[in-house]
Amino acid sequence: MRVNQFDAGDNQLTLETDLTMCLKWYDPRILDFNLTSVSDMIPDKELKSNIIVLTDYNGRIWLPQIYFRNAITTQIVNSFQIVEVYSHDKIFNWCSRIDISFICRFILSNFPFDEHYCYFKLQTLGTSIPYVRLQLLKPIESPGHNNQFVVRESLLGECNPEKEALNHFDTIYHNLVNRWNDDSCIYAGLRIVRHVNYYIIRYYLLSFLLVCIGFIEFWYPVAPYSANGRMVLTVICLVNIIGLSRECYSEVPCKDVASLYWWMWGCQFFVYMCLVEFAFAYCWFHYIADKKNARAKGIESPDGYYFGKGGFYRRCGQVMTNFLRMVYGNIPFHEDEVNRNKVDYTARVVFPATLIFFTLIYIVATIPAWVAKY
Repeated sequence: MRVNQFDAGDNQLTLETDLTMCLKWYDPRILDFNLTSVSDMIPDKELKSNIIVLTDYNGRIWLPQIYFRNAITTQIVNSFQIVEVYSHDKIFNWCSRIDISFICRFILSNFPFDEHYCYFKLQTLGTSIPYVRLQLLKPIESPGHNNQFVVRESLLGECNPEKEALNHFDTIYHNLVNRWNDDSCIYAGLRIVRHVNYYIIRYYLLSFLLVCIGFIEFWYPVAPYSANGRMVLTVICLVNIIGLSRECYSEVPCKDVASLYWWMWGCQFFVYMCLVEFAFAYCWFHYIADKKNARAKGIESPDGYYFGKGGFYRRCGQVMTNFLRMVYGNIPFHEDEVNRNKVDYTARVVFPATLIFFTLIYIVATIPAWVAKY
């Protein structure tokens, strides 16, 4: 069996394949058929004299009655059907090219770092003769990759029919149930792993860049003349990240919570928090301005300016001041409330550090397992 090409179905529940299947069996009852020599069909090629190609074999020879038990649709490509008769050895070799849609449920919870096992189950149809058994002589052949997946392993073995539910074909022909355990069933399969280069370039890098651009607003002054610029920058990043997320959600063909969703949600969260930070920075700017104005007028403790003398808020403010001085040095924040906003200075450290931490956690949770599979 050889898979010429394969692709995941639109609903990610099937594997669309174009495969060539060859069956080989021994049959001592060779009759006088309407034969055509191989040399007439394949000119300019030297072949063994005992090989005969049957062009009209329908109903003239015994063919194994087989079907793909997990196939949804099957269509034989009539341009490639051939039976070779090895007359000396009494061996028949039947080959056909088939377009088949197999049931293969793709588990997309780790999309796009996912792997899948897709099987092609082949079973005899009502052949209860003990010595008529299916056997794979060699592993399934397939292309190494397509535009979505790379093939990492070929599988083969015998399936266990009695433990599996009847499919639609068997419910129609219910008389097969009694002979179910006597039929021969084998499977071939592929272990496929998704390519991630497209998603890294299309979504991961672009969303990461949008978040980094959103962080630029922390270096904008909070004065009225620049507040509109900060807001426009953040809104542009927010609109773009939402549009990118919607495109991403529509491309992932599942309703599970995929790994890519977590990343896009995280990036949206950072951009949303940029808006929240801008609100806090603007409030802090007016708070400091009002506080200086109150001091200039001799107002010792106006409500809302000191958050309570010696209270919890004052100690939190001292902790934040000590942290900023440890990072930036002894900067006189109180002298220039427009360009030395404590909220912005804190965001310049906390937001990039949190983004790096989130990225590392995401990489550790997804990449190593995918690398081991790929």
